[in-house]
Amino acid sequence: MGAEGKMSGKGSKYEELVKSSEKTSTVKKMFSDIAPRYDLMNRILSLGRDLSWRRVAVRDADFDTDDVILDLGAGTGDVAREIIRSGKYKKIYGMDICEDLILHGRKKRELQESNGALLWILGDGRYLPFVSDSLDGIIAGFSVRNMANLSGVFSEIRRTLKPGGKLRILDMVQPGKGLFRWIFRMHFRYIVPVLGRLMGSEPGAYEYLLPSIENFHSAESLKTTFIDMGFKEVRVRKFMFNTVALLECER
Repeated sequence: MGAEGKMSGKGSKYEELVKSSEKTSTVKKMFSDIAPRYDLMNRILSLGRDLSWRRVAVRDADFDTDDVILDLGAGTGDVAREIIRSGKYKKIYGMDICEDLILHGRKKRELQESNGALLWILGDGRYLPFVSDSLDGIIAGFSVRNMANLSGVFSEIRRTLKPGGKLRILDMVQPGKGLFRWIFRMHFRYIVPVLGRLMGSEPGAYEYLLPSIENFHSAESLKTTFIDMGFKEVRVRKFMFNTVALLECER
């Protein structure tokens, strides 16, 4: 899970944060602070590509029209919106630990027009409020990296998915070694916090991004983890110079 070449100095407190027992409450506060600019910063950080990656995750899952689906770490509901656009769902749960993000998601027109199929849940990914073997699909878009106790989160995902249920995890990962890795780190260490400040956000919320990526799984270790957990048809797709990974598998 971690990686060589960690940050030091200014960013070290955030590196400690992503490993600490206080991660959940601190991350929750950071996302509350940036909630009004959350969608815009996602567009900027992904060079406008994050919506297309979410669309790919939903499209390739190819849900059925009677499926019950969880958007895990839903944020403002961009994944849920793609599911609604696909028309392949019976019930969608949009779950996030940050109430302010959910409140912004509730304002989105397409999410308001789901005819009651979308139900928002304020909750923690370590404790999914569903009975075992009850979900047909789970999609997590740029969210599990921010959750504490990933082994617990992954166990809850496996518990609540039905046999044959579909899992998609889309998140940022570190690129391989070499010059681009250095450019990637410099971008997130110095440029991204400045962008956050220019957007009127607390730069600390963006200084946190790099250590959160460096202490997350690589694309390869994420794949191995779910193979070891007994998931089937496990594969990984990479985007944006291998800095974004989409894990696709079935329980």
